[in-house]
Amino acid sequence: MKPLSIIKLLICVIAAFVLFSCAQYTPVTEHYEKITFDEFISRLKAIREIKGTADISMQAKDVYMSGMASMKLSPNEYEVKLFALGIPVGEFRERNGVFYSRPKLKPEEEQLISLCIKNGIFWWMNNVNNVTTDSKYLKIKQPRQQMVLDRESLMPIEQFIFLSQGSTLHIAYGDVKWLSGIWYPNRITATLGSYKFTINTEDVKFEKY
Repeated sequence: MKPLSIIKLLICVIAAFVLFSCAQYTPVTEHYEKITFDEFISRLKAIREIKGTADISMQAKDVYMSGMASMKLSPNEYEVKLFALGIPVGEFRERNGVFYSRPKLKPEEEQLISLCIKNGIFWWMNNVNNVTTDSKYLKIKQPRQQMVLDRESLMPIEQFIFLSQGSTLHIAYGDVKWLSGIWYPNRITATLGSYKFTINTEDVKFEKY
């Protein structure tokens, strides 16, 4: 093998290692109930709707949007309304697979928001059967998605979504609290290229079946 080919191969190996390595491991200090993985998924699937308020921001090279928001989220549809000083300044929602935004967003921005909410918040609605574990993490793998949980506590850590155009959406979970018998991340950050979409939850309530 030529030296240049060897260098290219090493670069690919290193890039893959960086991409699929989990964030730096931090032991869970939050108090939680010790339950099985199946029980945890069962509790999550009992959630019919999530309502609350949040500080939402989206940034890219040529756009920055932020404000307080009211949220009404479910696996099949959602509605988020943005306010500034109590005045409505924008909204985005999705129903029956159709995305609507005001002001109008670019397709990549719409995709970022849709994936962050549907796949980032309601990650358990997809296939959760292909599960592997190591000394620290539990990984739920699908052809185009990988969810990473803490092995002992089942606390969500991060998620990778592999898009058809070859890019990868990374979703990081922060300020995760044990709430109503489940883990809920109060901060969700989705990053896709130069775009970043962040949800910082102020208050949240679950409606269950």
